[in-house]
Parts: sequence; C-alpha cells; structure tokens
Amino acid sequence: MHSQLNGNHQATEDGTPIGFGGKDVEVSAEQLRHGQTIAQSRPDLLRVVSEAQRRVLELLLVGLTEPQIAEQIGRSRHTVHDHTKALYAILGVSSRVQLVLLFSRPPGEKPAAVKESSTK
Repeated sequence: MHSQLNGNHQATEDGTPIGFGGKDVEVSAEQLRHGQTIAQSRPDLLRVVSEAQRRVLELLLVGLTEPQIAEQIGRSRHTVHDHTKALYAILGVSSRVQLVLLFSRPPGEKPAAVKESSTK
C-alpha cells in the first residue's frame, strides 16, 4: 500500500518515498521530518522565504542534491536551482555549508545580511 508524502508524492507503508520515472529517491520519511525540524527551529528565517523555497530548504538541510530535490518535489532541476540561488541571496549565504551553519545558530540570531522578503 502507498501513502501520500510531500504533496503529490507517494511512499510505501514504511515511509520510503517512491521516485519519479522509475527512479527511487533515497530519502526516508525520517530524513524529511528532520529537515522540517531543522527549518522550523528558525522561524525568524522561515518568515522571509516562500513555501516553495521552504520545501527546497528542508531537503537541502538534510543533504540532498539539487537533482534529488527536483525528483523528490516533482519540479525541474532548473527550478530547484533557482530556488536555491534565491535562498542563498535572501539568507545572505553563498554555500550549503553556510546555510547549514546558519540554521544551527540559536533562534533569533541571524546575520545582518538576511533580507526581509515580501514574496511568499
């Protein structure tokens, strides 16, 4: 039996995602929850990103590549890359390492470079 996972995506009963085009995305439901937990630990930063950017962010935080993220969320690699670039610009980082470090800081602490965004 399959269940819904992350939008229109399906997973097996144990939570293992079923990929697109016959390819399985190697990310567990536990990893997805972990990415959501990490992101939610910084509501001050989440306020400035769109919902689509947040979905990409959660998967970046657990180490997925842009192609893996594209497959997981059902978007093109180009779209995922654009969201990643936008996240970097909004949050004032220039690499995944800086992104992860930013989300490892205590809530309320952010670098001066984080921009307020009105697009959600």
